[in-house]
Amino acid sequence: MKIEINKLMENPLNKRTYGTEDNTKLLEQITHSNWIKPIIVNPDFIILSGHRRVDVARTLGHTTIECEIFSGDPLQQLEIFLLENQYREKTNF
Repeated sequence: MKIEINKLMENPLNKRTYGTEDNTKLLEQITHSNWIKPIIVNPDFIILSGHRRVDVARTLGHTTIECEIFSGDPLQQLEIFLLENQYREKTNF
């Protein structure tokens, strides 16, 4: 499903866990392919996976983005947050 980007909320753990990252490479990849993998949000539209993709979409002027809604309990949502981002460089959190 598509969701308006302005309805999305950043996961409060995102910056604590991953800090601020340079999205230049991701921006180049998305610009070249013209495709953004769907993000994952909870029913309250808090991003579980896809913060960088949302930032790039905003930079490119998109107003909507494809998403999947995950309705699991808070522990399952945390698990999705960590597993979907397992290859990102983490801070010391």
